[in-house]
Amino acid sequence: MHTLHKLTSPPAHLRCVVRTWYQILHLCSQSESTSQRLSTDNELSRGMGCEPTTNLSSGETTEIPNSVSRQQLVKYLLNHAPYQDDHILAINKPNGFPILVPKPNVFGSSVIYLDSKVQGGEIDSDKVSYQREPRNHRSKKHKFIHQPYETSLSLTDVLPDIQEHVNSPELEIGMTLPRLYSGIVVLTKTEHGKMRLKKYLETVRSQRSLYQSFSCLTVGTPSTLDKESETVMCKLAEIDGRTLTVPTGDVSINTLKKGEAVRIEVSLQRVCENKQLGCALLAVKPTRDKWDVVEWYCTRRLCCVLGDNVYSARVGSILGVPSHVEPHIALPQPQEIPEKILQKLHLRKEYVPYLPLHVHRGCVELTGIPHRKADPIFIRAPIPEFFSDSLRYLNLHMEKR
Repeated sequence: MHTLHKLTSPPAHLRCVVRTWYQILHLCSQSESTSQRLSTDNELSRGMGCEPTTNLSSGETTEIPNSVSRQQLVKYLLNHAPYQDDHILAINKPNGFPILVPKPNVFGSSVIYLDSKVQGGEIDSDKVSYQREPRNHRSKKHKFIHQPYETSLSLTDVLPDIQEHVNSPELEIGMTLPRLYSGIVVLTKTEHGKMRLKKYLETVRSQRSLYQSFSCLTVGTPSTLDKESETVMCKLAEIDGRTLTVPTGDVSINTLKKGEAVRIEVSLQRVCENKQLGCALLAVKPTRDKWDVVEWYCTRRLCCVLGDNVYSARVGSILGVPSHVEPHIALPQPQEIPEKILQKLHLRKEYVPYLPLHVHRGCVELTGIPHRKADPIFIRAPIPEFFSDSLRYLNLHMEKR
């Protein structure tokens, strides 16, 4: 049985590190094997965003990273709302923040990423953690500031507070987003707006129209030339005790109607590419965002999203040439990142499993709201700070809009 000593306060850049190690020790005291725990605990296996360490002495400490209060979280979400009118409200959801039920860690909370610059000073930006450890600690050039916060709340939990702030008692979630993605989530403020948005989403999905765009930072570059769009088929399968997305061939209409498989139209474009490092910033535009389709589709194109510890093993290498690995063989595991990229990111290899997933829904097009002849609504949301810093370290740049 592991014990945790009561220690003195650590420097800021080690607070998250020590806490993560405490989580690992806590998990190791359970009866399950370590490999089983890491595969079932989504916070540890899919990029919790904190730094691990394997060298703690009794002179070091543990301190739970800052918890964000309900009031602070609501204030943050409202300050990061890229669009609002009489019928809809769009927020820029932080990475790790759940829409429905939180996916708790051993402390009963979720880890989310909030940009350190918060309007109104609701969150103390001085209390930050360093995800990357620069070789020269005094160098301001490589100072990377962003904070993983803890919360036991979901968007559903704080919805009544947002309703009160925007004076919309009918406010509901109209367009969701996976927990580990950051980016645009659309809320409807009226019953009419809810029905119009629902009808619009049904129409674009049935017509397989490309109405949303995800920015993805990938390890590796797409294997083929960019296509206008292509149709892919996928389904869910049980692999090593987990439900994961796998490709499938043609299926019957009944299978599609039952939701056992899905047909998705996807477009992939290279926004920027660093051939020397072998990484790229991509714009992925799928008609659906369910079943981890963004990460899965990137591996289909022989590149992996940075921070993806689930699907990245499906891209292997034969004599230096990227190749596909069968899903039932490529089990979820810490992502393999080339040493030259790790050096540019100022990351040690043992920190890789705790990287946040670099997927951001930055653009959504809505039409027919509040009526059919209304002008299209283009919602854009900036990428989070950790994503922006990763691009800067890898010499990749967002396209000018």
